[in-house]
Amino acid sequence: MTYLMSSLHHDKEIDPATENKQKPAIITFYNHTKSGVDVVDKLSRTYDVSRNSKRWPLTIFFALLNHAGINGMIIHKLNNGIEKNKTNLRGKFIRELGISLVKEHLNTRRQNQKLPKDLRTRISKYFGI
Repeated sequence: MTYLMSSLHHDKEIDPATENKQKPAIITFYNHTKSGVDVVDKLSRTYDVSRNSKRWPLTIFFALLNHAGINGMIIHKLNNGIEKNKTNLRGKFIRELGISLVKEHLNTRRQNQKLPKDLRTRISKYFGI
């Protein structure tokens, strides 16, 4: 016996489109929409931030970071009218996101006179400051 759980389907309705196979609507709905999960899994594996850890909170945190990066990229694409099939969009987005998150900190470090001069110079060159 198979048990199915859904927050959308609450009865044993049979999907009429399955004709003589008599599949429940919950199964046909899942089969129709599961490609979204496959795409997210593929994107998560492409640029994965997770590391090996025996601590389950870290594993959950890394998964949340992966999904936040994907969601952020989707919102960025929709807000800026970027084509769906542009190549390496996720890699470029994650790189720019990371730089934007550390740029202010690195600018502060660049102004620290106690930091070695060659490191300050590399920071300046990298950001074009």
